[in-house]
Amino acid sequence: MSTTIPSAPMIGQHRIAAETAQGAPRTAEAPPGPSHLAGTWQSPEPRALPADGRVPQMVLGAARGGAGALQALQPATPQAGGPYRKEPPPQDPAARAAILSDARLSNFAYTRDAGALPEGWTTGAAHQGLKTVMSDVAAQMGLHGPAEGDTRAYGAEFGTFVDAKSGLTVSVLHNAEANEVVLSFGGTTSGKATGDDLFARSKPGNNFLSTVKQWGANLLAGLGVVPTSYKQAAQFTQGILAMLPQAGLPEGTQLRTIGHSKGGGEAMFAALSQAQPLTCTAFCPSHLQKGLIDRLPPDNVARAPELVTSISPYGDPVSALRGTVPFIDGLGTGIHFQSPLDGNMLDLHDQFLKHVEAEFAA
Repeated sequence: MSTTIPSAPMIGQHRIAAETAQGAPRTAEAPPGPSHLAGTWQSPEPRALPADGRVPQMVLGAARGGAGALQALQPATPQAGGPYRKEPPPQDPAARAAILSDARLSNFAYTRDAGALPEGWTTGAAHQGLKTVMSDVAAQMGLHGPAEGDTRAYGAEFGTFVDAKSGLTVSVLHNAEANEVVLSFGGTTSGKATGDDLFARSKPGNNFLSTVKQWGANLLAGLGVVPTSYKQAAQFTQGILAMLPQAGLPEGTQLRTIGHSKGGGEAMFAALSQAQPLTCTAFCPSHLQKGLIDRLPPDNVARAPELVTSISPYGDPVSALRGTVPFIDGLGTGIHFQSPLDGNMLDLHDQFLKHVEAEFAA
């Protein structure tokens, strides 16, 4: 099987294409863009990750220049900030429903409540091929499940992988009817323990120590240094993308990223780090500082407004750092809305889902 670059209406969303009847991999025209003026592109043959248990830093699947070839963390290329534009909330019912669905997918990284997922969505563990792929990628990155006796909801059985040392939390979600796979990145206070609010998640005995690590990552990201969790987010995304043809998913399956807060920053960085970038939806995100943007392929940065969408209620303190703190200019298309609910800054950020539901479910 080979990974096909979609045509213009699906730019940034990678699809899985079947082999031809003769058994030869198909080729596909690359999407329009500064780095794709002509010619065709062909993916590498599906292959396993390195057998020695090591994942070369941010180069999973990069051999032979395939769809998963990761181009992030090159020597920094100075760029004139990220292209950022604002748009009003959409009025089209389908677009509003999509935002509402994505917000619920984003919240899963904190709660791991499969019953609260939008209709048609399950964890990646519900599809055996996808479960095998995500488990293999996680194992190669050293992201292991719970030890014996640990009953917390993470690991392959819950479609969620955690690195408490770096602060990474990522959930793999799947919609068989829509042919979509989403990587949902959790923000600060996400981790091995779940909870409905940041206080429950971050208290001692739950995610307290990993939350400290996450605040360290937030500080580094704000200073323009790529945190380990951001690198891991890009690695995990690239690994899933490289091995997805082996999962046995239907032709046309799409991969994209979603995240909230710190996880929104990781989702943006991961999506735009790929040689052929993915689309990303981020809620109340930690917008990327110029130092991180400079580490991304310039062509992907230029296309950010069509690839990255951020959604935040007015008053959210984290997304408000964009344009306020020096060098945090952000990128992509930003949608801001006035929440119908009362709430202080902390509530607007931590309980983002109820504010999105109040606005977009109406």
